Amino acid sequence: KSVLFIVLAGIFFSCSKDVAVPGNDTSTNIFFHDGNIEISNFTGSQNGSYSVSLNFSIQASANVSKMELMSGENTNVFCTVYHIPIQANNSIQTFSFNDSQPKGNPVFYMVRYTLKDGSFGGFSPVYTFYIK
Repeated sequence: KSVLFIVLAGIFFSCSKDVAVPGNDTSTNIFFHDGNIEISNFTGSQNGSYSVSLNFSIQASANVSKMELMSGENTNVFCTVYHIPIQANNSIQTFSFNDSQPKGNPVFYMVRYTLKDGSFGGFSPVYTFYIK
């Protein structure tokens, strides 16, 4: 089990690119929930010929230190595309991200988070988006 975590951690830390600035959105549909984060209204839409706009809201506990939006061309390899800024007051934050360089078609997205003690927190389910 620990070997799998080390392999996955190596894959996830293997690539990254510049990230966008957060925007605003309101949401109520729960996409993912555990004891540390709640992600709601995770949606995507095509923006132009080959760009994906994602909108989502996150509420993180005070135990979460870092969150990242990750994307991949398959469900085995993901790269960080957006470092999600978090607030320590447990408030709901809304974000918009424009992925101008999707990694594939379909493109897969998920949120990864880290706890304040440095340990791995978890992953959200994978969101799949098909570019037309």
